[in-house]
Amino acid sequence: DGLLSFTPSDDYQDDFNCIVVDLQNLIDKTDLDEFELNVLELHRSGMRVYNISQELNTYSDKVTRAINRIAKKVSQKAKELY
Repeated sequence: DGLLSFTPSDDYQDDFNCIVVDLQNLIDKTDLDEFELNVLELHRSGMRVYNISQELNTYSDKVTRAINRIAKKVSQKAKELY
């Protein structure tokens, strides 16, 4: 789930960014629900779990579970596609 916090840029000469672009393409193909998409967006903006939970008016454990669920769904989608 560590890579989930990165967002791709337009620098396609950067190898790491190319990995992040591939990850974003995979995320786009993954069936994430609205809550998971909101958590991912806030996570990528640099917010910590506690702050995300405050922003979404929920509790930290739910946000942590959502991040773990996102990582699992993306991993499963990667296995399906590749």
